[in-house]
Amino acid sequence: MRLNEDGKTVAAMDVLAPGIGEIIGGSQREERLDVLDARMEEMGLKPS
Repeated sequence: MRLNEDGKTVAAMDVLAPGIGEIIGGSQREERLDVLDARMEEMGLKPS
């Protein structure tokens, strides 16, 4: 999931229906290459 600039929240949403609960949910995937590369390095993987 893509973190927002505050580093605490993510770009995501849920649609809730009264008496039913969550009927659909979604989130934005991380697409920024620099962020993905940095995270891979943190996890001990080699970005290509």
